[in-house]
Amino acid sequence: AGFIGAPTVVIVSISAIFAFVITPITEVISMLRILLLIPTVVFGIFGITVGALVAITHMVSITSMGAPYMAPMSPTYFADWKDFIIRGPLQWFQNRPRSIPNRKKRRLRNAPRKW
Repeated sequence: AGFIGAPTVVIVSISAIFAFVITPITEVISMLRILLLIPTVVFGIFGITVGALVAITHMVSITSMGAPYMAPMSPTYFADWKDFIIRGPLQWFQNRPRSIPNRKKRRLRNAPRKW
């Protein structure tokens, strides 16, 4: 009938798929769906863009136990990106990540195999 635009349908469908894929965060997804639906209906693609930027800005400003929520993206340390999306080989991880506060810079060399 033309009441709802294509960007609105895209946002609602993506959030519905995420709600089924990642079940522990269903409440967060439903809240984000409503919060992104309102500017999308009013402003269209501009509303999606502004809503996504507001959500990303909020996530970048959060810290959890002294560590940034979006680490290693938010404080950009390219050396910490070895296991950002795909986990690299364990030989590459000799130092601890700089984006997470810690006392010792080096990791354990020989960790016990069985606890």
